[in-house]
Amino acid sequence: MKSITRTSVVVIAAMFAFAVVARGADEDKAKKVKPSEVPAKVLETIKKHFPDAKTESIEKEVEDGKTIYDFEMKLGKVKWEADVAEDGTLIETEQQIEEKDAPPAVMGAVKQKFPHGNIKEVMAKTKGEEKTVHEYEVVVRDEAKDHELTISPDGKIKEEGAGDEAKDKDDKDKEEKPK
Repeated sequence: MKSITRTSVVVIAAMFAFAVVARGADEDKAKKVKPSEVPAKVLETIKKHFPDAKTESIEKEVEDGKTIYDFEMKLGKVKWEADVAEDGTLIETEQQIEEKDAPPAVMGAVKQKFPHGNIKEVMAKTKGEEKTVHEYEVVVRDEAKDHELTISPDGKIKEEGAGDEAKDKDDKDKEEKPK
């Protein structure tokens, strides 16, 4: 029996590490799916909570080992998003609101962070079946970049994203708008 060399061990370890990283990268990728590819329990949840909404897109992704379906919808002229677990559990909803309808503390935090920025979108987020907004997601354009802020109702910035994630959202919005 041949002995295993250090080089072989290093190569095997590197391959294993690459496989783990590649699997994790796949877990974060959202994939567009058709309604026919969505479990009945998930569709039932959407129909129950958004009976008159027009579904614009559905993405399937794996978060923390759980399959989640992300719906983007329109109800009249209002944009809605909903995350539903594979078992039909409603995880979170987002409703587009007017800037004037967001709490002053939220908009104050945005203006303090980006005093010269332009508000592009404000989404009110609720968890599961709750009706109370637990946070706001605000996209603001400043210095030729979109910045996405997650802000608590009392005005504390909980998360900030910029660059590719917000840019991808901006590019997607441009693609959807007729020219």
